[in-house]
Amino acid sequence: MRPWRLIHTPSGDVAWNMAVDETLWESIAPGDPPTLCLHDFDEECVTLGFAQPAQQIRSSQFGDLPWTRRLTGGGAIHHHGRTISFSLIAHDLGEAKRPGPIACALGRFLVSVWERLGLETRVIDSGDSATQSAPLCADRLYAGDVLHGDAKVAGIGQRFRRGRLLVQAALMLDRAPSEETSSVGARHAVPALEAAIGQCFRSPVKREELLSSLEEHAMSLRSLRYLNEEWRIRRRKSL
Repeated sequence: MRPWRLIHTPSGDVAWNMAVDETLWESIAPGDPPTLCLHDFDEECVTLGFAQPAQQIRSSQFGDLPWTRRLTGGGAIHHHGRTISFSLIAHDLGEAKRPGPIACALGRFLVSVWERLGLETRVIDSGDSATQSAPLCADRLYAGDVLHGDAKVAGIGQRFRRGRLLVQAALMLDRAPSEETSSVGARHAVPALEAAIGQCFRSPVKREELLSSLEEHAMSLRSLRYLNEEWRIRRRKSL
């Protein structure tokens, strides 16, 4: 197996980071290695699920924060200094193309990441439909989510189209006991993710830079889509 690519993007706003994810997802082709993209947000912000009503966030305590939509579903993610946000992009998963099995496999991967960050967690294999109206991802339960006790500490959203998979994930450090995660930060994420990929996917990781051509396309998407007020407000059903 070819090594996974790990791309740690330059710090940027919420629209930039979501545009990078879409660019990487669009560009992956059969035979390309999977990509892990670790994001830095330059300000506190929110990403809404693809089909989530904008009013759910506008009327909440996060209504004044910068926001845009993700390509993946679920509730809103609050990105701040105690959230580690990253994406996984892959092409051609063979037989495992159904959302449920993909989510649970990735949940086990996130459990492995948390283990390396010093927290004991577990993955749930089914969701609770009673939580689906909650505005925040942290307050919803889906198959593949990761719990510490009763607290959700990691979640994923996924989108699968024409053989290409996009997973957008968040580790929510503020949802775990402070004494166990107080010293954990973004600088710990890269070695934990690399080790978890080695264990769960039996693959090494090769660090790379975002190609200039992809960066240019991401900048275009940032303006045309993720900063576009009409696109952000409209509840999305398809691209």
